[in-house]
Amino acid sequence: MSSDTYQGSENPRIREAIADLEKLVRQSYPDATFEISEGDDPSGTYVWATVDTTDNDKVMDLVVDRLLELQVDQKLPIYFVPVRPFERIAEELKQPNRSVSVSSSRAGVFKTGNPPVKRPESHNFSDLTIRDENNRPLALVEIEGDVASRPDYAAILRSNVLSHTSALDIPFFLVLTPSVGYLWKSNPPLDAANSLVRLPDAEFSTAEILQHYVPGPVSETGWLGSALELVFYQWLFDLANGSNGVAPTKPRELTDTGFLQSMRGAHVILEDEFDRVR
Repeated sequence: MSSDTYQGSENPRIREAIADLEKLVRQSYPDATFEISEGDDPSGTYVWATVDTTDNDKVMDLVVDRLLELQVDQKLPIYFVPVRPFERIAEELKQPNRSVSVSSSRAGVFKTGNPPVKRPESHNFSDLTIRDENNRPLALVEIEGDVASRPDYAAILRSNVLSHTSALDIPFFLVLTPSVGYLWKSNPPLDAANSLVRLPDAEFSTAEILQHYVPGPVSETGWLGSALELVFYQWLFDLANGSNGVAPTKPRELTDTGFLQSMRGAHVILEDEFDRVR
């Protein structure tokens, strides 16, 4: 289907397909909620289903046949992603020795003749990318659950990431861990002089941030992979768009660097390719 006839979720055929997928899910999970967004990797309409279940693969089973009909037979660029409620993940993070699943390993992003899209092993993605209100790249964000809380280690990580991309002029770069966060402001001449390895411009505690979204004690083993990513995603989203509850934690160091001011109205994107941050 050409871009001239697609028109995203305004297309009547897309709207009908969305309604079909929502109906299939609500037959088994009547309390499920849905958000619709447009994406470009691959390009199309994304249906995000929030379902309170520990097994999102069962949610995928409800829609997979219909989804394949829509994508393969009807050539509609529509994709389905089941996720768990943020509040449920926060509760489970408080339990010791508990790993947490956020979304299905079989997210419904199919390309004809290919398996579901997965993040490649090479470092061609940032964990999060932030774009300003004009859709210009604002920051790359790397999230490390087990990184040593040392600025020199974070500097090496940043160097390894930037050596694979031409993103040196993106205004900010962040490394976030369960205990500390590091921020760099873009300075291509200084980076060139130091072979990309330079200490961060700001260092701040992330403990209050995590406590804001997951109150109470959380075991160190609880902060694993996508769960930690989800919490920091929510924090950055709230910084950009405001929060319905208590205002999100705003470390003073982020104000001093101009990062917080730049975040107003920004967009936070999960796992954006370096080649697409332009």
